[in-house]
Amino acid sequence: MSNSGAATELMEYRVLLIASDGTKIRVLQDGMRRHLPSVRIHRHLRPATELQRAIKRALGASVFIIDTLDSPQSTIQCLVARLLALEDPTASQEAVLHEFIEAELDDHERNALREILENECGSRGPFSRMNWLDDLLDWVCSTIDKPLSAVEGLVQYHANGRFSLVRILMRDHMAYWFKATSDPNFHECAVTASLATLCPDSLPHVIAVQHAWNAWLSNDGGSSIEYTPIGVHLEDATIALANMQKRTIGLSSTLFAAGVMDQRISQIRASIPELVEYLEEAMSQQTSSKAVALSRRSLCQIGYALRKTCERLQTLDLPDAIIHADLNGGNILFDGFQCRFVDWSEAYIGFPFVSFEYLVRLIPQDAPGSTRTCVKDVYRRAWQDTIDTSVIEEAFALAPLMAVASTLYGRGHWLHSSARHDVVRQRYSRSLARRMDRMVAVASDRSLYAN
Repeated sequence: MSNSGAATELMEYRVLLIASDGTKIRVLQDGMRRHLPSVRIHRHLRPATELQRAIKRALGASVFIIDTLDSPQSTIQCLVARLLALEDPTASQEAVLHEFIEAELDDHERNALREILENECGSRGPFSRMNWLDDLLDWVCSTIDKPLSAVEGLVQYHANGRFSLVRILMRDHMAYWFKATSDPNFHECAVTASLATLCPDSLPHVIAVQHAWNAWLSNDGGSSIEYTPIGVHLEDATIALANMQKRTIGLSSTLFAAGVMDQRISQIRASIPELVEYLEEAMSQQTSSKAVALSRRSLCQIGYALRKTCERLQTLDLPDAIIHADLNGGNILFDGFQCRFVDWSEAYIGFPFVSFEYLVRLIPQDAPGSTRTCVKDVYRRAWQDTIDTSVIEEAFALAPLMAVASTLYGRGHWLHSSARHDVVRQRYSRSLARRMDRMVAVASDRSLYAN
């Protein structure tokens, strides 16, 4: 990669590293000039975690990130972080905060900083304030009746005024996770709490819920399988997924009440005309010539194939169950004994074999063909006490097309909002349409969807 290409992969932040009293900051000396430090991180990694690490390397400081001072006038975001410990005092100098505000911040940034320092989070969310960390630790320590290990025991994975994900290590070396969400994922808190109660072996145990923050505290569920060879834990994940899904059969009303989205076959089938209309609209907005836009005839054929698939699935009368629509290695945990699942913002009730298709997408393309066969056998055996074997085989055959349709439909409400005009969504939807077009072409050769 060229130097210019590498630079575009990095994001730069100015850093307001503020002492707990809110009056002192750390600055750098450059000749006769003192200025705010800055750090760069890779744009495709978790920003909160990478910022903590970058500040530790550059300034020898352990920090807790509060928020960024977004401003239309600034080309480089300004990060507000609370200083927790200074391991290398020589890497920076102490300065009085108000002496730098005028020179280093624009009007928007100064106003936002004032509110953060005065703990007036306003429209930025409940965590955009200096004393937020104190409230968090007070709640966590009182809830589990344990002291924090040290400031190094706070690792942030998401940090802004409305969303927070923190791993908290206590003095007894037990780790806990705090997570808070807001729109558009406000429902994730209630969904997670409900699933943890209904399927206690399938999620980390939820210890407590803090409704004022739309947040929950949970036990550590193990390490993610993201960076392990995928075949090592895939069978464990398959068994855990099937067992969880079977446990949610008959619980649709309870899960809908918690905020799980409706992707039952009847719902998908009823939405097919709107989806085809949307795909036609998305194709009309295509500007790239790298791929030919699908014709109306092709899109109608996709709609016909989806309708026939839904009709057949309704005839099979498969049970509705939970679908985890964001199954990636980071959301599957293994504790040495079993797998558990986290990150339930994309939780649906519908055709359970859709989740199996999401799971097998984790298999590397260069993996032996036997890997998918083995995983499929595991999933088949898990369902044989609930579904007839012949029905299972037909469900496997119909699942790939339905999985792509599930991804396209998602939560569904975007079809009736301005989100349908989002260019990123349209681009992704076009790629999904092409994938379905290829599936239908192959199936048509076998006379499955002949019109």
